[in-house]
Amino acid sequence: MSVGGSAGVPGTSSSPSGGATAERRTTRLQWRRTIAFLIGLGLLLVSARAEVARPLVVIAFVLFAVLATVWVRGQYADSLDGEAWTPHPFWLAGLAAVAAVCVVVGGIGLLWSPALPGGTLLVVGAVGLYLVAGAVISSRRQQVAAALRDVTMPREEPRRTRVLVGVGVLIGVGVVAALGTSAVLALGGPAWTRGIAAGLALVALLTLPAGVSLASEAAIEILREHEKRIPRLLAMGSGAAVVVAALVAVVITESMWALVGIAALAGLVVALASSTQADIVVVLAVIALMGVTPQQARPPVYPADEDEVLVALGDSYMSGEGAAIYFEQTDEGGGNACRRAPTAWAALAGQEPQFGGLDFLACSGARTYDVRAHEGAVPMTPPEVAAVPAPPLAEQEHLTDGLDTQLAQYARHEGDYEPGLVVISIGGNDAGFATIGQMCVAPGDCSTERDTWLAGLDEVERELRRTYAEVRAAFAGVPVVVVPYPSPIAALDATGTSVQCDQISLDRAERTFVTQFLNALNGRIHAAANEAGFHYLAEMRNSLRDAHLQLCDPLNEERPGINFIGLRSVKGAPEQRFNPLNWSHNSLHPNERGHAAMLRTFQIWRAENPDLEVDAPNDPSAPTMEEASQEVAGAADCSVYADDGCRAEGTAWALGQIGRFGLTWGLGLGVVGTGAWAFAVGLFAWRRHRRALYSAAPDD
Repeated sequence: MSVGGSAGVPGTSSSPSGGATAERRTTRLQWRRTIAFLIGLGLLLVSARAEVARPLVVIAFVLFAVLATVWVRGQYADSLDGEAWTPHPFWLAGLAAVAAVCVVVGGIGLLWSPALPGGTLLVVGAVGLYLVAGAVISSRRQQVAAALRDVTMPREEPRRTRVLVGVGVLIGVGVVAALGTSAVLALGGPAWTRGIAAGLALVALLTLPAGVSLASEAAIEILREHEKRIPRLLAMGSGAAVVVAALVAVVITESMWALVGIAALAGLVVALASSTQADIVVVLAVIALMGVTPQQARPPVYPADEDEVLVALGDSYMSGEGAAIYFEQTDEGGGNACRRAPTAWAALAGQEPQFGGLDFLACSGARTYDVRAHEGAVPMTPPEVAAVPAPPLAEQEHLTDGLDTQLAQYARHEGDYEPGLVVISIGGNDAGFATIGQMCVAPGDCSTERDTWLAGLDEVERELRRTYAEVRAAFAGVPVVVVPYPSPIAALDATGTSVQCDQISLDRAERTFVTQFLNALNGRIHAAANEAGFHYLAEMRNSLRDAHLQLCDPLNEERPGINFIGLRSVKGAPEQRFNPLNWSHNSLHPNERGHAAMLRTFQIWRAENPDLEVDAPNDPSAPTMEEASQEVAGAADCSVYADDGCRAEGTAWALGQIGRFGLTWGLGLGVVGTGAWAFAVGLFAWRRHRRALYSAAPDD
């Protein structure tokens, strides 16, 4: 290999000085393209912050897209000419060493002190190692091509055999690791087995892409020596087969999400098969763009010395999770993640003339004990579940990261203003709705776990009673309105027929289960509110339905008022913003349209009830606790509050379903991936064959 790493082909200059000059010129051009791409990538990663204006982010992304296109196009053109290029191994080793040092120092910095720039070093090091790995694979592709280029030389046969065997072993290890990951997850077991699954998944992630890339180069080199119609026919036939497989998958699953998944798989395989690093460009672009969070809004003015202040307590359905913009200091990755939005219906209602202001205490992720004020705020778990006594409040871990409970926050400012109305939405996180969402999004039928989750509502009802009692004590003499959760999914159309839905990847049984579960939870909330003497805003349950903003409602014009999959990162350090685990928090929450509909429901209800009594009259429509518990089909075998309770079991169930999906449908996905791979190698071999013919034409 030359200093620049280029590989010559027939047709290049035979003059030593001329060839060396041309090679140096090519190397300089390739270095310029690579450096320009790295500069564009750096600018994009630096601009992916909430403090940067959106136009600057757009400019940085456009610049990155242009430079990346030039970089990838240059790689592909060079590969057609047999001049695929990577930096010299000396430079790669140096870059790898620097990147590794950044990862180690960054990790130590994160553990040592959050004030250190450990996250930045960690992200820079990880990106550097990723780029070096791509360059190493490109270099290995050249060696594979060189071993297979002249298939007529018998003395090269042992070398070709070693290359092909090595590629086969690499793919085999990746396939075995992927199947092993699925098997470990499917079998379940103790939590430590997930570590084994994660290790196997890492092995598959490291070996399969590399194996596919190297196998592609081998196949392209072998095919390009054949008559050009062979690779062309291979590309056409396999491409048609992938299209047919995608259509069949859509028919079987009755969901367009299957088409999206197959398209993503096929696109990744084609990118890996190309003689470029297009896959790296796409992955880095997605990570960078997901790290962009919009500028945050200024927090509302604290309502000091005001009367008739609206006080909002509760969880994400009150705070406004699901919006595009949050108030400053409430969307901090690893910190205050209350995610209070200016578009939340309570925030908008607090600006109306009937109220003197808003005390916005609701916090995303809050459970009942995040509202209560006393040391006994943690749930009262049954003796057979509670292994240790409840810790004092100061030692509890709250999602608000350092904030007191919501009633404790109010107590610190009690007397600063006169509350006129309290609205509260709580109980969904206690009931495990987030875990249920994960289970239903995962493969398998989450409705089979219906009875366990419904039985867990007994514990939730008990904690609701405790919470409402403390809210009444804190706001003596103030009307309190309990707000139920709006039904998110349309189950039936106007004729009472089950609706067909492509907006979400849930089948009919799962959609019915989600609706039934929320109805049961709202029933418990209604019964507890009636017992506490609170008002119950029953109309909120149908706020999205009446506005045709439910998921699967055929009249929402593909613009529902609730996010099914809402991808958005969090504000904060790079290790938080670029972490994929922080990207899905907006999912299954009302968006701005949904909160506008909820606001209208509140306004209409408030106009119909202008003079609210402090103690609401008995609501004859409210179910009794006995009536609300009749939906339970069996005794709960887990606790919704214990660490190893329903949530842990639900997560294990979802992971098991993912494992079973990998084992049962892995073959089908493998066939689709193989078809996409055959299409790619046929196409690129045909293009390389044509380029070789054109290059040879002047010499004929």
